[in-house]
Amino acid sequence: MLSLARQIAQDLQQGKSQVGTPLPERIAALFAADSRWLLSLGPQRLIDEEMDPGEAMDLIPPALWFEVLAGLVRALPGVGPDSSCRDYGDAPSEAPHRVFHRLASDLAHLLVRTRSLIVIDWRYNREVHAVLRKYLTGVARS
Repeated sequence: MLSLARQIAQDLQQGKSQVGTPLPERIAALFAADSRWLLSLGPQRLIDEEMDPGEAMDLIPPALWFEVLAGLVRALPGVGPDSSCRDYGDAPSEAPHRVFHRLASDLAHLLVRTRSLIVIDWRYNREVHAVLRKYLTGVARS
């Protein structure tokens, strides 16, 4: 993760990346340019079993994975302009817990984005409702 964060900061400094480009998009560009990033930081690292990085990227949407990595990069203090904190002492003395606000916000955003991957909410799935309604209507008539 530190190598990724340093590479992103270096690319910004050298002008290889646009300053206004969102962090997940810059991470995606790095992954596209160099396959070693996928091998070392791909979603296959979430499990103990051996899995091909390409297969893992089929299971977890790449855009979502790059947002996960972006949240982790932001959480590393002092690595570059994307870091939430300049260094380990960069916290308000009256409220040191506020140093985690950005990370908490990133995690809340990811939770909303991954909700359908973790727990499928069938109540809001119209296709399932239609099939169930059709089936229940047919059963009620029998």
